[in-house]
Amino acid sequence: MFYIIFFFSVGIILIFSEFFLPGGILGSLGVGALIVSIIIGYRTYPEFGNYILLSEVLGTIILIVIGIKLFPRTFMGKRLILGSRADRKLGYSSSPENLKEYEGKEGITISRLRPTGIALIDNKRVDVVTEGVFIEKNRPIKVIEVEGNRIVVKEINKEV
Repeated sequence: MFYIIFFFSVGIILIFSEFFLPGGILGSLGVGALIVSIIIGYRTYPEFGNYILLSEVLGTIILIVIGIKLFPRTFMGKRLILGSRADRKLGYSSSPENLKEYEGKEGITISRLRPTGIALIDNKRVDVVTEGVFIEKNRPIKVIEVEGNRIVVKEINKEV
């Protein structure tokens, strides 16, 4: 009975550890430990094997649900989970709203675009991306498309 409880406990601990160290290895080992505890249960107590299986499955589900409910209130949960909402009404924004105004405008590259970099458009430094080609520094460019927070440019040849 000791080994059944031991492998069950180790399995649950490893599955919870997967939340902190994602990658699949700890979770897989945890599931493996749960399976080992079920196998030991069937071999040690064949007449109670189904009850052991049912209790482990229900116990795992219950412990995971409780863990998910209680985790945000723990010390580690408070450190990992954002407490407030990053709402646009509070001034948070993932991208400027006025990027469409750059469409069709011309500028000059400040850095090499390979294929991303910085350009000067309307005397403002802007992160831009090319269509896939590299563009050297101090070359004239034109904005050909704005997709969300992505400004797509291409090099233009200004002949005098």
